[in-house]
Amino acid sequence: CDQRGSYHAESAKLARERSLEFLRKHIG
Repeated sequence: CDQRGSYHAESAKLARERSLEFLRKHIG
């Protein structure tokens, strides 16, 4: 359970960072 939870947190963090980078590129 703990491993799955930490993995999900990492993937969620990565997804949020990618989303913010995408918005910065296209909206500027």
